[in-house]
Amino acid sequence: MSKALSGGQKRKLSVAVAFVGGSRLVFLDEPTAGMDVGARRHTWALLKEMAKSHTILLTTHFMDEADLLGDRVAIMNKGRLQCSGSNMFLKSKLGVGFVLTMSVVSHARREPIEQMVRSFVPAAEAVGSGAGEVSYRLPMASKSAFPDLLSGVEAGIPALGINAYSLSATTLEEVFIKIAEGPESERDADELAAEEKAVASEAVWNVEIETGRWTRRWLQFRAMMVKRFWNALRDRRTQFFQIVCPVACVLLAMLLTLVKLFSTPTIVLSSDLYGTTVDIPLANCDGVLDVKTPFSSRAQMDVWTEITNASVFSEQLNSTYAQHANERYGGISCAAAASGETYHSVFYNTTALHEIAIETSNAFLGYVRHVTGRTDMTINTAVQPLPRTSQEQAVQSSIYSMLIAIIVMIPFTLIPSTFVGWIVKERECKARHLQNVSGLSFYVYWITNFLFDICCYIITMFLVIAVFGIFNRTEYISSSSIGPTIFLLFLYGMSGILMSYALSFLFDVQSTAQNVVMLGNFIVGFLLVLAVSALTFAIPTRRAQGAPLDLPRCPNVLCRGGYQQPRHA
Repeated sequence: MSKALSGGQKRKLSVAVAFVGGSRLVFLDEPTAGMDVGARRHTWALLKEMAKSHTILLTTHFMDEADLLGDRVAIMNKGRLQCSGSNMFLKSKLGVGFVLTMSVVSHARREPIEQMVRSFVPAAEAVGSGAGEVSYRLPMASKSAFPDLLSGVEAGIPALGINAYSLSATTLEEVFIKIAEGPESERDADELAAEEKAVASEAVWNVEIETGRWTRRWLQFRAMMVKRFWNALRDRRTQFFQIVCPVACVLLAMLLTLVKLFSTPTIVLSSDLYGTTVDIPLANCDGVLDVKTPFSSRAQMDVWTEITNASVFSEQLNSTYAQHANERYGGISCAAAASGETYHSVFYNTTALHEIAIETSNAFLGYVRHVTGRTDMTINTAVQPLPRTSQEQAVQSSIYSMLIAIIVMIPFTLIPSTFVGWIVKERECKARHLQNVSGLSFYVYWITNFLFDICCYIITMFLVIAVFGIFNRTEYISSSSIGPTIFLLFLYGMSGILMSYALSFLFDVQSTAQNVVMLGNFIVGFLLVLAVSALTFAIPTRRAQGAPLDLPRCPNVLCRGGYQQPRHA
């Protein structure tokens, strides 16, 4: 059966067979050759675990593998043992030091940069100068000058034309190349062994390295949280869409609740309603009405004395409709009948909605003033809309609630898109792959991202609740409703994060993932809000408004888009 296995699978089988026999001494030759990156990482983890109870001697050409697994490393060249010792000993004695690499602009001068580096590390050696990049080798003995050197590089970024820089330490690969090609290859192995004993007694760092499985997981967790924090702090766009925009939209929705969209105010009916001076023609009204005292502050009495009856008055009004200085919306005619009675005729412009009521009120006011002789008397006339029926109020309340729900829903559809964007972005730029290769635990990665995202969402959640408190929305923040409000918002955030993580596997481009998730949330939420509103408007279903609604499989956008608790006075 082993013949059907691939080269990497055969290598895994060989490693497993080596440990099956129970021998305390195991020899391995190129144990990870032919394996993929993921399998190599798992094999390394296995060998480190087995090294606790076995003595393992392995040969390899992969220096990173030797650096990671070897407690002691022996390097051979041309069949001779050249050196042997711990990783740190070989790097300190045979290493090339540190390499400072700087990316510079095309027109940057190399001389000032070199002078700046050597002012801090006189023994610095230029090892390369290519297009847009310069490198310097720094000896290990100058480590104490590195803080000042890096501060000088930071300060010289704008003046020297430096775009970026990196500082890398000696690798075991460089030690191997130096031993194989350099003059150190002639050194005696016993001489290096003697030097190792002297170095081993010296403290390289005055720190204790923590070990253990849970310690490693904690270090990974802490590093991931720090990385997410600094990335979030630099990403202004995510801060806006995740924190500022939701709070601003909820604030706008609360401001709209202060506006009575469907209220009709009481209108006082007088000539002052038009806002300009109004001419009021009065025909044959002297001695019948008080024609000297204006009906209102903007009314100007225009007494006509040569009009015999209402018909002539009407013809005169129509013939002079464009010849009056001020606005003219109506008039009053007082004509005597054959029986001796006086008939009052009110004329009004049909384009003025309230003019018939205004002129009728003026006629009564003029008559009362004439009869009583009191020119200071007034008649207050107003129009008050009829109270709306319960059905009309229910429809208006549903429309109003739907508008507010849509305004609140828009920013909350943006929040899951920020969660999915980060996950896809890390996979798109290969950061996730690099973390896997470096040994980051699968559980640490997802738990860290979830905890960081839920903490960011909690900030938004409490800011929204603070807005409810500012506007004294007792249906959300009273002693009986504050708990359900916090619980509902928290469940939405948690479900939105988990849904975003699940959807992230469908996308390879960050922008596409954000747009699709945002649009999908908005469409689903908008349609469900419309559905709830339509059911509210329908007469047969209006009776069931007080009954509980069980929708166990509705997407979470309905939870914060289609529900509004009635407010009690």
